[in-house]
Amino acid sequence: MKSLVASCLALVLIAGLCPLRLDAAEADDRDKFVATHANAGMKAHERGDLDSALTLYTKVIDSGFLKSGEPLLAYLHNNRGVIWLEKGDEAKAFSDFSKSIENGSESTAFFNRGNIWSDRGEYEKAIADYSQAISLRPDYAKSYYKRGLAWKKLGDQEQAEADFGQAARLDPEYKAP
Repeated sequence: MKSLVASCLALVLIAGLCPLRLDAAEADDRDKFVATHANAGMKAHERGDLDSALTLYTKVIDSGFLKSGEPLLAYLHNNRGVIWLEKGDEAKAFSDFSKSIENGSESTAFFNRGNIWSDRGEYEKAIADYSQAISLRPDYAKSYYKRGLAWKKLGDQEQAEADFGQAARLDPEYKAP
């Protein structure tokens, strides 16, 4: 009887009817894939190998291993957006910054998308994104400075001066223009 139970258990394991064991193994494989490719993408980006970084980030993003709302997914979309900007594709950059925002509260994605809004002359939208970036990271002087520039473009000197002042308090490099 003992060998019959052992044989049945072996069949269950071989036939894949033991989801806990297979799911754990699959999870390990997914985690390794994500970690390996994401880290390699970051290293390629740091080296300036934009094409490799783009390919590696895209593999992770498109793998489906990261679910909506995961911070790493937001981070990878933001990083890929930066690469698209460096390659001169503002539309793809904007899309990735927006996807980063949808997947988490990445202050840099709000800041980066705010820069695109500002470059397009959409200062109200830029201010909204810079404000979100500031709410997530109130110690980042450049967000105040860039928001101040947008306020200035809209003709609101009082708001602009307030933001330039806060930027300068946080980092003296950011003085009013």
